[in-house]
This record gives sequence, C-alpha cells and structure tokens, in this order.
Amino acid sequence: MKDFYFNFTNFILKNSKKIILIVAVLTAILGYFSTKIGVDSNMFRMLPKNHPILKEYNKEQKLMDTNEIMVTVFYLNDNIKPLEIAQYFSDEMNKISSFSGFTTDINFLLSYGFLYLDNTSLIQSISDSVNNITKTISRSNALDFKTMQYLDKAIGNVYELENNLKKNNSENILKSYYIISPDKKIMLMGVSFTTPTSNLSFVSKIVPKTKSILKKINSKFNIKTGLTGSYITEYESNKSVSEDFKLTSVITILSILILFFISFGDIIVTLIVFASLGISFLLTMGITQIMFKELNIITNFMAAVVLGLGIDYGIHIVTRIINEIKSGNSFEKSLEITYETALLPLFFSLLTTVAVFLSLVIMGLPAFTEMAFISSIGLIVFFCIMLFFVPSVIYLIKNKLKINNFIEKINKVFKLLSIFIPNHSKKIKYIIYPFLVFFVIIGFYNTSNFFYTAPGLIPKNSESVIVGNDIVKHMGKVDLFDDLKYKISVDDDVDKIEQKLLSSGVIKNAQSLSDIIEKQIGDFSTLKSRVTDLSQMINNPLAVPILKKYNMYSDSLKLIEISAKSKDLYQFSLNSLDIIPSQFKSNFLIEDNGKKYMLLNIKPAFNLWKNNGIKIFYEKLGKDGNNVLNTTKTIYKLMKLVKEKFIAPVIIAFILIAFLTYISRKSFVETFQTFVGLLFVALSTFGIVYFFNIRMTFITMLTFPLIFGIGADGFIHIFHAIDEDKQHYWQTLKSVTLSFATSILSFLSFQVARGDLLKQFSLSMVIGILLTWIFTVILIPTIKFKTIKKFYKKLDKTLVNKKLSKNK
Repeated sequence: MKDFYFNFTNFILKNSKKIILIVAVLTAILGYFSTKIGVDSNMFRMLPKNHPILKEYNKEQKLMDTNEIMVTVFYLNDNIKPLEIAQYFSDEMNKISSFSGFTTDINFLLSYGFLYLDNTSLIQSISDSVNNITKTISRSNALDFKTMQYLDKAIGNVYELENNLKKNNSENILKSYYIISPDKKIMLMGVSFTTPTSNLSFVSKIVPKTKSILKKINSKFNIKTGLTGSYITEYESNKSVSEDFKLTSVITILSILILFFISFGDIIVTLIVFASLGISFLLTMGITQIMFKELNIITNFMAAVVLGLGIDYGIHIVTRIINEIKSGNSFEKSLEITYETALLPLFFSLLTTVAVFLSLVIMGLPAFTEMAFISSIGLIVFFCIMLFFVPSVIYLIKNKLKINNFIEKINKVFKLLSIFIPNHSKKIKYIIYPFLVFFVIIGFYNTSNFFYTAPGLIPKNSESVIVGNDIVKHMGKVDLFDDLKYKISVDDDVDKIEQKLLSSGVIKNAQSLSDIIEKQIGDFSTLKSRVTDLSQMINNPLAVPILKKYNMYSDSLKLIEISAKSKDLYQFSLNSLDIIPSQFKSNFLIEDNGKKYMLLNIKPAFNLWKNNGIKIFYEKLGKDGNNVLNTTKTIYKLMKLVKEKFIAPVIIAFILIAFLTYISRKSFVETFQTFVGLLFVALSTFGIVYFFNIRMTFITMLTFPLIFGIGADGFIHIFHAIDEDKQHYWQTLKSVTLSFATSILSFLSFQVARGDLLKQFSLSMVIGILLTWIFTVILIPTIKFKTIKKFYKKLDKTLVNKKLSKNK
C-alpha cells in the first residue's frame, strides 16, 4: 500500500501542469453554463409532473378558472372617486389576455342577476301612470291638465327606469369589484388570472405587467398602490431565493477564506484555497445547469452547503501538508505522508456523505432527487479538486510558501486540548450526558410533530407583507380573501352539510348560494312575492322596450319561470345560475365528469398558515377535506407525502453509514458508537431548536441527512487518528475543528437571507454542527481515553529510553 501512495504522489508531481490545464479548460466550459442556471422556488416542483396530487390540483384550478388571487390595494385620498379608479384599472386589466376577472370577499354576484327586482316599484309606478292616462283619455276631456300630469310622470319614470338600468348594468358590476375600508383609506380589488401561480414563468411576467398598470394609476390619480396575495407572494419568493442564492454563496466563500487565513497565516495558501473554491463551485453549478437547468426550493441553498462540506477535503489536505513541511520534511515527502494518512479516511468520508445524500433518491420526489445528485456531484468535484488540483498548484509555487509562526500558537491549543480531554474524561461525561438525555427527549417530541406550515421565503419588509399588514390595519380583519370553496353534489342536503362543517370546530362560517340570495333579497316567500309583482308588470308597453334594450327582458321572463318551478330557495338558487354572468358561474357551480357540484364558501376558524393550521384543519375534516378546492389542500397532501417518504431515506442512511464505518474501521463497537452518536446529535439538535420556536418542517428535516454526512465524516477521521499516534491525533482535532467551522460559516451565511425559512434551517444546522463537534472532538476521545493514554505512555517511554541511551 505504501508503494501506491508513493506512485500516486509521483503521478501528481509529474503531471501537475497538465492537471492545472485540464481544470482550467473544464472551468471555462462549465463556468459558462453556470451563468445560465435559473431558480424556481415553487413548492410543487417537489412532485413529479404526473403525480396524482399535482394532477388533482391542476384539474381543480382549471374547473374553477383558478381560485388564486392577486390583491390590489389603492391608498385613497379625500377627493378621489373609487369608481373612476376601478373603471380605469378594469379597462387596463381587460387588455391582458390572461386576465380572468375580478373577485372580492363580499357576496355581490347575485345583485347583478336580480337588478330588475330592485326596479319593480319603478315599473309599478309606470304601470299606474299608464292606467291613469288610459282612464283620463276615455273621458270626454282627454287633454286636461290631469292627463298631462300623468303623462309627464309616466315619461319621467320611464327615463328613470332607463337610467337605473343603464347605470346598474355597468356601475353595479364595477362597484362589486372593489371593497372600501370602513375608514375610507384604502380600496381593494381582487384579480384572478387563467394561469395558476404554479407556472412561475407566467408569474414572473404578469406581476411586472400589473405593476406597470398600477404605476400609471399612481401618476394619473396621484395615489399609492400595492400588491399582496398569491401571485405577488410567489413572485417575491422566487426573487428572494435567487438573491439569497448569490449572496449566501459569496458570503460563504469569503468567510471560509478569512478562516483559512487566520488558521494558516499565509496569503498564498489562502489564494490557492480561494481558487479551488471558485473552481469547484463553477464546475458544480455548470454540471447542475446541464442536468437540471435550474435550482428548486430545496437545492437553491445547496451551493453554500456543498462549499461548506467540500472545503473539508481541502482543510485536511492542506493542514497535513503544512504540518509535515513544518516538521522539516520536503514537499514531496510531506505530500506522500499526507496521502498515506488522509486519503483513505477522506475517501470513506466522501463515500459515506454521498451515500447519505443519494438515499434521498428513494423518496421519488424530483426536488429531493436533484438535491441528492447535486450534493453528491458537488462533493465529488471538491474531493477531486482538493486531491489533484490543490497539491499541483502548491507544488509549482512551493518555494514561495511561508509558514507563519501564528500556526504554532493555534497548534498549541489543539495539543493542549488533546491532553486535557482524556485526562478529564469522567467530568466531561457527567456534564454532557444529562443535557444530552434531556434534549434528546425534547428532540424526539419535536421530530414526531411534523409541521405542515413552514415559515416564508420572503422578507417581512417585502411589498406583499407590508400591504397585507395595511389591509389588516384598515379593514380590521385578517381573513379577507381567505374563503375556501367546498364542493357538494347538487343533490346533497346543503343544510345538513353546512351544519356538519360548522360542528367540526375548524370552520366558522359556511355559506351556500341560497344563503347569499336570502341575505340579499329575503326568504323564499318574499322572493316569490317580488317575482309575482314583476310578472304582473313585465309586459307593460313602456317598460318592455327598455328591458329589451338592456338584455333584461328575457332574463326577467327566465326569473319568473325559475320561480314558478322552484319548490324552495335552494332549488331556486340552482336554477338562477342561468342568469348569472358566465364569468361568475364557476364561483358557485362546477361540472366534473358530467356531474354538477355546488360550491359552498367556507371560512376557517383560524389562520391556516400559522401554528400548523393546515395540518389541524384537514386532519379534523378527515375525508371531507377532499371536497375543499384550494391550494392549502394540495400543500397538506404534499407535506404529508414528504413526511411519509422521508422515513425510508433516514433508515437507509443509517444502514449505509453503519456499513461504510464498519468497512473503514472493522469494528462493531465503533460502528455502534457512530450509529448512536449521529442519532443523538440529530435528536438533540431538534431538542435545542425547539426552544427557538423551530419545528420539524420539509426544510429543517434536511438537518438529518446533512448531520449524518458531516458527523460520519468527523467520526471516521477521529477514529483513524486515535489509532495512529499523538501527532496525528491533535492534528486531526485541528482539521476536524476547522472543517466543522467552515460548515458552520456556510450555514451562518443563511442568516442574511431575506426569508425566515432559510434562517431557521441555518440555525438548526449551526447548532447541529456544534453538537457534532462536541461528539467528535470531545465525547469520542472521552470514551476512548484509554487508547489515547496508551500512546502518550508509549511516547513517554520512548523519550526516557532516548535519554538513557544518551547518558550511556
């Protein structure tokens, strides 16, 4: 085996220039592709395109012409007329081909269908005037002043009727498009489009297009406007993720460089590391672009993660080389010793980490599969760059290397630590074990309660959040536009279903079409009475032409016919859909596979997006939750699927780690210690973060595979070092500590992310790595303190023998 390391070292030294050239060419090619990489933060990209959950979502969105809303807010001044703003905005939005329509939280739609019922008294007045004219003319003095009075009144009423219908036909519909706050400070208009928010390409175009219209309104009416709702939220999320990806990657690289410079005190070594980081990053992103074209909500932060994990190989290589040179060896000999002592542990740590990541493939979810491949490819790229490229570059400039004395001060710290830990093993155990048990128990509880509602990707100072807060401030309610649609068969007992939903405790209001009609017009007997009045006057010779002019004559006849054949208000509401504008029909009735479904408006009793609201809501509804037509149902099913599918990779990862640890170490005891140690680290991490209000979500659960990979790497290195000698033991303490420090810096970079999602993940990973360091650097040596003390005793005997031989 010694010949292998000697030959491998010679191969690197003889071909150093070729290696650098090959890397340079690959970097140029793949670096170009890396600039083309995109980001898609849509959560539904976790699912395969043909997955039943996604198919159901797309089908429901199509049936309802999408139920996702872009909420537009207009900040009103005292002299502003809301109707003019609404008219202008409506005219501009109707120029957009993908515009579906306006909607509001107020149940206004039926006011359009029954406009003529509101004018029955006016028609009655016209009828009375005509009858009086007829009676007067039948007398001898047909043209007396009374006749003129009746005629004047009749004509005046006719004009009034026409004006009402003309006004109602346009203004009533327009007024129904907006809501004005009680304090008259803001006006809201809900906008829907034909394409859902899951189409990020559409979202990235429609939001700027809408903003350009609002900019015109700002200028024309001298007011402020803003957006909130699903479309702008999706737009801001993706923008935030793209910016966070760039920012965290840059911060990670810079922080690692600073740490390297502090640790080694040499600018040349630091620049070499900088080059290797940049090259590895570009190669990884280039390959990613070729394979997947873009990053998803899971992989967008993997660049920083891979930087933190991949640099570990460079740390171990550079640390060993410099320490060997410091000991007086030539560069060639130092490199050979480095490969001899570090190559095998590095290779097995790479295999272990890659195996852990690849275990995510069995989830069968594209986002996690992409994460598995990107992480694995990235680590392999870093491994190769650190193994071949870095030694080649150092070899060419070895004469310029300056080993700073500051390194010796750092080395002294780890030498003292290597003695302190085994000498105080009992005290350390007594301190760590109680805390460990406590946090493991809390962590088990945290991981057992999977949260379906993760924090957002967008910052709290984003437009959608600020505008949303303004709505709450001025409207005095937080549930605006949060109605869900609940489908029932037209043959079902609507009252019974409403009662069942309300008794669930998670729904505070359920409203059918008949409920809305009753609220606006009255009970069925009142409605029948008004329709009867209409039927008696509908054929008035003066009213008929006007009703026909505004296309209301036929609808009036239909209304009379509907009333006649309806036995109750519910049946009347179903039949009345024929006279509701087609663009509004999907709010009340959908047809699926030839079967008709009535839609109820239901309001949740709490915010579904907070405190695991989605999980509580749908689990309480049980099978009835399938009848809800909303994005929240899709997210619930997606999160449930992710939670269930994640169990298998965790089990597989444990098995692979145990297997590879045993192959590397040939020890059942160390394999068991690795298994238990990693499990306890992961659980205690979730135990600690529980007190920071961080829960197990689809993002924070990734702490498990990452901690397994990082931890297994550290465990293998420390096991090998303890079996070697004192020097390699403290050197490994140093390299493992630096390795963990770079990983911590990588995850700390997420604290500058704009959204809370990455910040929570960042904190959980930082705590997890700190615990892994405690296990690796402190706890394992306390467990194996006897082995460590043996080589210290052996070293002492060697020194004594040397002194005796000198005395002789």
